[in-house]
Amino acid sequence: MIYVNGRVLSQPLTGVQRFSRELLYELTMLRDDVVIAAPPDALDLGPLAPSVEIVGKRRGLAWEQFELPKFLRNRQKPFLINLGNSAPVSYFNQLVVIHDVAFLKYPAGYDRTFRWWYTALLPYLSHTARKIATVSHSSQHAIAKAYRIDPARIGVVYNAIGRELTTPDGAKKARSSDTFFTYASGSRLKNFDTVLDAFAKAREQVPIKLRCLSSSERHLERIKALNAQFGVDTICTLGRLDDQALSREYQTALGFVFVPHYAGFGLPPIEAQALDCPVLTSQAGALPEIVGDSALLSAPESSAELADNMIALYRQRELGQKLTRLGRDNITRFSWRKSAEALNSMLP
Repeated sequence: MIYVNGRVLSQPLTGVQRFSRELLYELTMLRDDVVIAAPPDALDLGPLAPSVEIVGKRRGLAWEQFELPKFLRNRQKPFLINLGNSAPVSYFNQLVVIHDVAFLKYPAGYDRTFRWWYTALLPYLSHTARKIATVSHSSQHAIAKAYRIDPARIGVVYNAIGRELTTPDGAKKARSSDTFFTYASGSRLKNFDTVLDAFAKAREQVPIKLRCLSSSERHLERIKALNAQFGVDTICTLGRLDDQALSREYQTALGFVFVPHYAGFGLPPIEAQALDCPVLTSQAGALPEIVGDSALLSAPESSAELADNMIALYRQRELGQKLTRLGRDNITRFSWRKSAEALNSMLP
């Protein structure tokens, strides 16, 4: 039997957890010997339920570091898959997926406790685990360099687009002629300040608008000032969106703006491309690898370059059509089945 660390099933659904769930579903379709060992607070098991075995009484890190390895040793130390950056440090017959080393590349984006834990944990796991995987060739080389290990030891298992992103009502939506969509995270890693700077520069030349997902309080005063300068609702903040509403934003935007300082993979651009939305992204981390020539790239620190790309997409409608076509071709490289097959090739 192959066992999986099911701690991710007890965590809120963000990027790493969605990666884990989608990949596990496809892996259980490929193999009939997969058992997901999960803590008692595992959430919303859905189609994974038949493969789940609830283990122990603890939760969180204590469950992962103490109860999970004890459970495995009582079963003759089977191979363990860990998909979420963490793994039991006292267990060695395992594969660990390290998604990226963003906390090393851009430490300002993470709090001190997080950096301390990952600085201690990830180098240790990279040298003691039987196998290592990550989500891009860019991350493969970054991890190898950071922890002084052979890149050939690190397998690559790409992210992919989830089934939850679909056309909201099955019908094609009219695309806006002037409104961009972006993620407005408060994390400095996500670089929303540069997006606002670029928007202000571009807005002085063309009458564009901006819709922002989950704007943080840190940016509210700046957004108010820009709306006072350019007109009410020039920038619209949306709060959190469910999957259908998110799909609608991608499908109707003139373009999707995503320019982080670093990304180990960069899932939002291919989500946008799956819904025919042109992408403007940064040259940081894995993003050039993930989008290739299917998006407009700019340096993450350059609001001027991003502004030029926004203006070009507004003025040149044929450019948007070209990016849509290239985006459709690009996303064919990514699927959860292909990723599960890549992971399966690394298993005993």
